[in-house]
Amino acid sequence: MNINHLSIIHKPNFTRTGFYLKIILFLLVALAFIITGCTEKTSPKPSAPGAKFTGDDPLTRAGVVECLTCHEMKPESSMWQLSSHNKISCTTCHSDINLREKHAISNSGNYSVPIQLKTPVKNEVCEQCHSLKRTITPSGDVIIPHQFHAKLGIRCTVCHDSLVHNRIDERLPILDEKYLDFESWTAETAEELYDDRFSHPSMWTCLDCHKMMKVTTQCASCHIRIPGLPSHESPSWKTNHGVAGRDNPEECVYCHQMTLPKAPPDPSTGDEITDFARATSFCTSCHMQLPENHQGRWMPAHSKAANSKGITNCIACHDLDEPSGSSYATNTYCNRCHWYERGKENTDEKENKFSEQL
Repeated sequence: MNINHLSIIHKPNFTRTGFYLKIILFLLVALAFIITGCTEKTSPKPSAPGAKFTGDDPLTRAGVVECLTCHEMKPESSMWQLSSHNKISCTTCHSDINLREKHAISNSGNYSVPIQLKTPVKNEVCEQCHSLKRTITPSGDVIIPHQFHAKLGIRCTVCHDSLVHNRIDERLPILDEKYLDFESWTAETAEELYDDRFSHPSMWTCLDCHKMMKVTTQCASCHIRIPGLPSHESPSWKTNHGVAGRDNPEECVYCHQMTLPKAPPDPSTGDEITDFARATSFCTSCHMQLPENHQGRWMPAHSKAANSKGITNCIACHDLDEPSGSSYATNTYCNRCHWYERGKENTDEKENKFSEQL
């Protein structure tokens, strides 16, 4: 890495001409910073593939060349050049970075990749260019009250942490090993890996925070248009939705897997659809409650229901054996009274129907 541009210290020239030249140079640099660093009129956000990697021009811009000269920063700087902030210098946002210290670490080789900054960009930095008074116009039908979030002290980077670098630091460890050779990174490499989806907050970002802060997670709180499904309006949908889910589970996943999934149940129920339902908060929020038909004299009547609907219907909520804390099942389990063995047929004809479906 060449750091001469940082380490060379010129002796001061106290001649009148030299003094005025320095004043003029300082004013020009300040003017360039104002024009390029603090304006809403950045270049239109490109999409990749198809975005153009402008690797030559930024090399002459102060606050950028320091980062681009480090090979270990190539993934981050490459994604920056494909972002909506590619006219903003690195040090405009990362104002707390000690460049001399970072250069020394780079030269020593004592660092780990991918590079991750521990100090998030402060709101004050974003607000140099982005006024809270302007109307926010998010794409689609999303409702985002920025001013409300700002009053609560929520950092801009909680939602927009991947806006510039396309979450490349998180993606690198799971990408092909060839991408870890930073010296081989080219414009084509960046365009190949750039994905616009990684530059925006996902629904998980909103739901995780709302859940933690005990704020509503209702769809209408964030979306203007919520299409209804005719099948869900049927009076029998509440009791028969499992049948429809087995016929076309992809339709369930489209909406309901976005409701904070948990780890898969352990041990597995042996049924993929049941495992999905148990690991999805939206499903278990109902399944862990006592159904209306289970009240009263349910115990004498439950065998008839189990025979008519099948044991698979039962294991949506109940385990065969005593459940563990990670099985997401109720405390009532089959072998508390019965003695079924998974995968083995019982001699009793009535109980055969149960074991055959396990």
